Amino acid sequence: MSGSSTSSGVLSHKQRQTLTRLSALSLVPMLPTQVLASAIHALPRAALIIGNSAYPDSPLTNPVNDANAIAGELKRLGFSVDLQINAGHATMNEAVHLISART
Repeated sequence: MSGSSTSSGVLSHKQRQTLTRLSALSLVPMLPTQVLASAIHALPRAALIIGNSAYPDSPLTNPVNDANAIAGELKRLGFSVDLQINAGHATMNEAVHLISART
């Protein structure tokens, strides 16, 4: 949850929704395995994967390979994946906002 409550101290709809989802996690240890599995599969399955390796002063070799591998595995598991390779600050911010709006 980026940012805090509004100036009046009231939580936004998105903040309340996120807190509700997080609160529900406290019940996980009490749920039967079948119920837990059903609940997990009912949740939105979206992932944002960012693999940045093209740094001007010291490029890296593995982040792009790792990001592609992780994205492939998550897709195989049924996730909707947004894969960003060598994304700049503005692109990463936009990707975070888009995935936040979807989940």
